[in-house]
Amino acid sequence: MKYVLFVLLLTIVFYVEAQVYTSVSYDEETGNYIIYYENIQGDTVSVIFEPRTKISPGIFANVHNGNTIDTLKYSYHVYLLGHSEQNLLSLTINTESSIISHEKPNDKWESYKSNRIPGWRWVNSYIHPRGLWVEDLDISPGDSLNGFIILSQGIPTIVNAYFEGNERILMFPDEPPSEVMEIIVQLGKFEVNSVQVQTIGPKDPPDPFVHSVFIDSLISYLWQSYELRWVLDETFVDELDDLLRQVRAHFLSPEPDPGGDPAELLETFIDLVQDTYDGEGPPGAELSSEAYALFYYNAKYLLERID
Repeated sequence: MKYVLFVLLLTIVFYVEAQVYTSVSYDEETGNYIIYYENIQGDTVSVIFEPRTKISPGIFANVHNGNTIDTLKYSYHVYLLGHSEQNLLSLTINTESSIISHEKPNDKWESYKSNRIPGWRWVNSYIHPRGLWVEDLDISPGDSLNGFIILSQGIPTIVNAYFEGNERILMFPDEPPSEVMEIIVQLGKFEVNSVQVQTIGPKDPPDPFVHSVFIDSLISYLWQSYELRWVLDETFVDELDDLLRQVRAHFLSPEPDPGGDPAELLETFIDLVQDTYDGEGPPGAELSSEAYALFYYNAKYLLERID
């Protein structure tokens, strides 16, 4: 897993009018931002902004054939490490393909298309009969939950998963100046006020389809998976890399028949991936469910397009 946490500036000072200022300081001990401003009486007021990033989340992804021949089912299992300081409020999966259908873990979650980034979003809350959003959190530090599912025609690619913890509600003793509200908007932006972890998600197949370009993408997935520790044996990655480069050479060669059957080479690649995932591969070689999905389903897609 690879975390991407955006570090916001430690101190920002805004001069609003003469002798009137607004400032923001980051408290390293609590992980909160303290906003100071002058009210209309000239008194200094301080309020606390708690970011939604005081969590240490993780995610496992599995891909299986969907209920039709051209769809794939993406399933996610999420968890919070025990030292997290917040419960989990939401999960958003960045997707590069249309979602055909979706499922949620239970009735405590809402599931809908994200309006923040291209993707799908689950929020651990529901709409009260009175029309109010009510948080009903069931992933606390140390807990895990599965049942986050999307169905798509897209093939696997590496994407970001965005996690948000449930923060303390920001309370003001009086009407804050507009400059303060602008600071809150900046601090609360989704990309900086969430924890990002890389996983896999659906991506629309390339159009037009170019064999060599697609193979380059698959080779890239091999080494990205190694960097993400989804596959640990570099020798095994080299072996898969060599097979794909032989397949690519067939499509780049100026010779009408450069030798070697690309379909047979690709079938060897697929069999090696499947055997390794099943625990029957080379000694020491292991594949995570994410690496398996990337290699297997992209190779199958390519094989179907080799004459």
